[in-house]
Amino acid sequence: MSVTSVEPPKASLTHLASPVAFTMREFDIGTTELLLAGEIVGEDGTAVTGAVVGVWGVLLDAEPEGVFEILAHGSCAATNAIEIHVNAPGYDRCEFSLVVDDTVPIGKGEVAIRPSRLGDGTLVVLHTFELHRTLG
Repeated sequence: MSVTSVEPPKASLTHLASPVAFTMREFDIGTTELLLAGEIVGEDGTAVTGAVVGVWGVLLDAEPEGVFEILAHGSCAATNAIEIHVNAPGYDRCEFSLVVDDTVPIGKGEVAIRPSRLGDGTLVVLHTFELHRTLG
């Protein structure tokens, strides 16, 4: 995907939010199936267009409405963590590590970082993840 012209978000109040729901099940030793679904919206509720969600090397363009759903298979056996990232034009790359521990139930995990500006004026907004484990 190449972007030739990008307009940064208009105001510092712009916020990139990505509520993410997932279900996981072990289907092979050390391998996990992960379903991510959610939306990426600004603080005013409008969709952040051009967003890309990635997990375990699988990249998915979010729909123009900001929604996404991605099914990925990977291994978290070595690190016991799942790396998730989101890119969007005008935003800095966001990364989140979800630690997987089946002995401890995860109801919700959340990460939020306030907006700031880079030296060139680019608005950097790291989004909030809300992670809900569905036991199946």
